[in-house]
Parts: sequence; structure tokens; C-alpha cells
Amino acid sequence: MKIVSIIVFLFCQNLFSQVDFKCVIESKAIYPNDKFKVSFVSNDYMDEFVPPNFEKLGFKVIGGQGRSQSNVFENGKKTIVSEVFYFLTASKKGIYTIEKSKMESNSAAYFSKPISVEILDDSKTDDTFNDFFLFAEQEKENYLVNEPIALVYKLFYNNRINIKDFGYVNELDYNGFNFNDSQIQFVAVEEEFKGKMYNCVTVKKDLIYPSYVGKFKFDSLGISINIKKIEKQIKGKKPVFSIIKKTAFSNATEVTVKELPSANKPDDYVNAFGKFQIKLIAPSKELKANVPFEVKIEISGEGNFGDLEFPELHLIESIVESDYDLQIMNSKIDSDYKGYSELGIKGKKIRTYTLLSKKPNKETIPAIQFSYFEPELNKYQTIYTEQLELDVK
Repeated sequence: MKIVSIIVFLFCQNLFSQVDFKCVIESKAIYPNDKFKVSFVSNDYMDEFVPPNFEKLGFKVIGGQGRSQSNVFENGKKTIVSEVFYFLTASKKGIYTIEKSKMESNSAAYFSKPISVEILDDSKTDDTFNDFFLFAEQEKENYLVNEPIALVYKLFYNNRINIKDFGYVNELDYNGFNFNDSQIQFVAVEEEFKGKMYNCVTVKKDLIYPSYVGKFKFDSLGISINIKKIEKQIKGKKPVFSIIKKTAFSNATEVTVKELPSANKPDDYVNAFGKFQIKLIAPSKELKANVPFEVKIEISGEGNFGDLEFPELHLIESIVESDYDLQIMNSKIDSDYKGYSELGIKGKKIRTYTLLSKKPNKETIPAIQFSYFEPELNKYQTIYTEQLELDVK
């Protein structure tokens, strides 16, 4: 079943505050039993709304009435956007007419013009297996240094297509920037794109960490698709399938990366971008001389974890070269990411140090300082751990 939409164009209020209430058909390809959306939109409040009798016109309503209302501000002027929408199907080919609808606003009545909908004969088209495309979706065009750039690659296809599997045609390097790719669950959902409804699968999601300023163009992603096509359908027997091999390439994307503010930049700032917390975690068991134990630094929150430079653990006694120093034997970093947010990766990162004291002693691990840039406040933040006191028996 292929899904298309009917979109209502909103014409902004003119100088005389004229109320507009119009709808036009944007898509040109609707087939029997396709799901499509019809919307009625006005630039004024809908106090009352009277829809056409869709069933009488030959349509089947498969999604009840939906409503939305919002205020749009442009050049200091407010425009009201009111919408009422339905999801419909038509079972047979032919030309259908959606009759005028009525709305009332401030005791005045307004009518939309009738529009024609052509339901095409799907037995005469060979375009079914070409109705797909790959789209690279980016949240915005301008970023700051160290701010994660999220690129989501979505495969849109009509739901007459049965996609068996796919693979990547090329690899992306994003101008040499570090990046993380997410673990994607390849589940199809229904999504609208430019007024038309498709099945949509997210095939890749990358977080890119820009480390310097400039304008950057990222290459297209290519995928190969295997589509199952029924070749023979005999009643009482299993259908015979063949595999059609197709390729799709996304649009190229372009971003501008700008420098972080220089005002009040901490001396210890390296590259942390987001919102973080930090703590120093003491050993959980009694400490004994010549027995290794662990101390941990944990940074949690959300941001550019994939490119985050971790602060170091500094030991007071390690400055002195002697046999009884508290020594760092080794360290490792583990990540526990829970997902993504508007600031980047969400979760925590832990650096574990294995330490050793050669003799019984009271040791001190100084507080750790960590600075990051918080975009929501548009300023740098500096946070500290507690000082850690250790008693080695």
C-alpha cells in the first residue's frame, strides 16, 4: 500500500488581515488503497469546522480528525496556523472530488474550494520499485567547535516495496573529524517527507566532532538495496520471488563551524562541550601496603563524549622519587552510553586507575578540576571533585 499526502498551503495574512482557508494537492501519484492525508489549514482560529462527507464522496476514513494550532512569529508579526486533518483511502481508480469545507472564525464563515483527486491505475505503472530514496537529515547548518553534529541517514520507500536487506556502498570520513556511529535498529516507521507519506528506515546515524572552524561539505552515503519482488502468484501455492538489486545515494550535506567564545575561557579548558558532572570514586575495600587498589574518575552527563579529553589523576607523593611513593600502575577508560540527546551522547565515561602504595601511609589525592562549555548558558563552566584521603594499613 503506497501512502501519499494532500497538503494544504497556508497563505500568510496580508496587510488587511484577510483570512485564508485553502487546500491544494501536492502529490500526483495516488493509487487504489493508498493512504493519504487531507488537511485544512487557516491563518485564523477555527471556532467551528464542518468537513466534507468523505464516505459519500467515495473515500474511507482510516484516521480520525486531528487538530493542531500554533503561532508563528516572522519579522515581529504573529501568524496563526490552525489545521484539521484526516487520513483517507480510495479503493478504486478514478477522479474524486473533495467538496468544499466550512470554518467559522469570529462569527464569519469561510469555505475552501473543491479539489480533485485522481486515483491512478496501478496496473499500468512500472515505477513501484523505483519509488525510494536516501536522505541525509541534519538539525541545523551552523555549529561551534566541539559541538556534535548529528547526521541521520533515512531510507524512504513506498510500502509496496519489500526490502530484504541492504549494505553500505562507501565509507565516510567527514573531513577527518572524529565521529561515532550508533547501533541502529532497522525498524520501518511511517514518516512524511515533503507532503508524502513513506515507510522510513534509519540506516545510519553519526555524531561528528568538529575540531576546527571552517565550512565543510560531507560526501553522500551510498547503500545497496535488495528488494523482494513476486514473480508468480498461483492460488494455493507459495509465491515465487526474485531479488531486484538497487542503489541509493543520499544528498551531500554542508555545515559551518564557528569558534567558541574567547571571553572567560578557563586555562584548563580542552574540548568538552555539553553538560557534565564529575566525581572521584574511592576504593571500596580496606587498603593494604603493596596490594593494588583502584581509584576512579567518573564524568557523566551529555555532550561530546566520543571526543572528550579526560582529566588526569595527579598524586602528591608522585612528585618525590622515593621507594614509598603512591604509584600509578596503569589506567583504562570505559564508556557506558545510554543514547543520544540534543547535546550529543548521553551517559558516562569512567577512567580507572590502579594504584599501589609501598608502605603503610596516609595518602592524599587532590581534587580534580574539569572545565566544559555549556551551550544552553553560552558560557564555560568549571566543576571539581572532592579531595580523596586514603589510609593505607
